[in-house]
Amino acid sequence: MSPRRRANLSSTGFDRVRLWPGGGHFGADITAAGERVWLGTFDTKDKAARLYDVAAWRFGRPRRNMNFPEIGSREQADAVTPQPRFVTQEDQRVQRWLAVTKLDEWAMAQ
Repeated sequence: MSPRRRANLSSTGFDRVRLWPGGGHFGADITAAGERVWLGTFDTKDKAARLYDVAAWRFGRPRRNMNFPEIGSREQADAVTPQPRFVTQEDQRVQRWLAVTKLDEWAMAQ
């Protein structure tokens, strides 16, 4: 493993996979065209790492940047991982706005 690759690994041992505070869930993201794309939260670090690899294949990343470089093609990566739902920063902003709006409606009803 190259020193650069080793430096990118999180405490989970996988690239771009983190344990959420409080434990029990792992989050994965990828950066594409300068924007962070949230891939989701998973119950195991392996699932999060595999989904990262599918996204990396889709964005044309080299195999050396994969968590599981033994998977030789995008088709193989797709076969072992469910389809990701990409969540952009704009999606997150809208979700927060909707949550605040719902809370306001609830407060007004009270």
